[in-house]
Amino acid sequence: MHPEFASESVGSSGPIVIELGVLGHDADDEWGVPGPNGRPRPNPWLVVLLLLACCTAGATAAAQPAAAARLVFSAAGVVDSPQVMGDNLLATVEGPTGVQVTAYDLTTGRVRWEYQPPRRMLVQPAGDTVVIAPVSCSQRAPFDTYGVDVASGRRMWEIRGAPLWLVEDAPIVIIKQTQRCSEATIGFDAQPGTKATWIGLDVASGEKRWEIEVPPGVNLAVGVNTGGRASWLAVAERGTITTYDLTTGRDVGRYEVPAAEQPDHSGPPPRIMGAGDQLLAVTSTRAGFTITAHEIPGLRPRWTNAVTPPRTNRVDLDGVTARECGQVICLGPATETIGLDRNTGAERWRAPGRPLRVGTGHALFMKAPPVADVPMFVVHELATGATVSELRDTDLLNRNYGDPLLRRSDEREGQDARLWQLDLAAGTFKTVTVLPGPYANCDAGGRYLACRNSDGQLQVWRLPVDCSPSCGGRAATVASSRLPWQRP
Repeated sequence: MHPEFASESVGSSGPIVIELGVLGHDADDEWGVPGPNGRPRPNPWLVVLLLLACCTAGATAAAQPAAAARLVFSAAGVVDSPQVMGDNLLATVEGPTGVQVTAYDLTTGRVRWEYQPPRRMLVQPAGDTVVIAPVSCSQRAPFDTYGVDVASGRRMWEIRGAPLWLVEDAPIVIIKQTQRCSEATIGFDAQPGTKATWIGLDVASGEKRWEIEVPPGVNLAVGVNTGGRASWLAVAERGTITTYDLTTGRDVGRYEVPAAEQPDHSGPPPRIMGAGDQLLAVTSTRAGFTITAHEIPGLRPRWTNAVTPPRTNRVDLDGVTARECGQVICLGPATETIGLDRNTGAERWRAPGRPLRVGTGHALFMKAPPVADVPMFVVHELATGATVSELRDTDLLNRNYGDPLLRRSDEREGQDARLWQLDLAAGTFKTVTVLPGPYANCDAGGRYLACRNSDGQLQVWRLPVDCSPSCGGRAATVASSRLPWQRP
């Protein structure tokens, strides 16, 4: 399924030592030569030291541990990432009669409602509705998706099929219906091998807004924004590309591929990929990628460019993705990303790994790990591809879209862990709070933070009224000051 439906204490601060070399020991070196009035003038080195001492004191004060948040409530047996939804917290809990979805009041911890689905489900907030779908397929039970009212926990609708995306600027969830249960759980497939029906469903009422029949053996692409919401679908079939508006389900553009551009079946087939408001038609050979961009929705060709292949052992396009990355388009497999100019297709930069979270100016990349090593998270500036920060021994705690929550994964036993947030627009970090131990999954909303540890223990904290004064005074600019686990 799509990810939207599918997962030493850094708070300590020692003294800052500044090495300026060995100073002289006689009086003239310490105090300087006498001035015209007979009084000794301060040595310039002493002035420098005093200024540095002031700066050091300010830096040390700015690095003091953040104020700890106030614990509101705890719960046991949580089997999935908690999700903050307004003044509710949604959690999947192992109860006495099986797994259930539980909504807690964030301010008190009181259970507002419990919903018991047929088996373990994935939970996705969607406005005033919670979309709930199975995590796996069972031939003995129908593969149904449910809509539950967030205020009461009452089931409002159910439909056969699996959810793919929520739609941008519309209260619609896209449901994929297939004939066999196993096909329903595949989620989005760029080259489906079987027939499917895509349905635009009103998340509040369960009413069908539109249906699109997708035949087998076609090539699909979807335009998804940085928040993970879809806006258009493209279907390439027998030399024709058709685009659909996912708000209305209407055909909004067609492009007849010229005969000279159609594949001769001697190599890997071309693929279409969505990148914001552009559709990319990509052909791969051992010499590299040939890319033609089309505008959405009219499909007018905008540019064509060829790039040398990224670092990968594959010639086909399996595993290659595209997405809008601020001023560029990010294209490539998990091993390397190519930044292409949005207007011309010219290559601007290359970076190892693939972007996990993208903002207007920066993105958090994950490098493909070597054998027996952990992934490394890297912050890149999107305009130039420059490395802003490398984060070692770091966990990404929140699975949903938005600014990442990060913590070190090598906290010493008994020490508190500081939770950091990366501002993807500015490329800056700030401390959110101090956690009393390691946690695997977190979500934040407003003044509340909810985290689950590896033992299934859930804890919810109320954050300070204004976090910025207690988070080091301001967000630390990574270009000038490093987090404790960044590469020097």
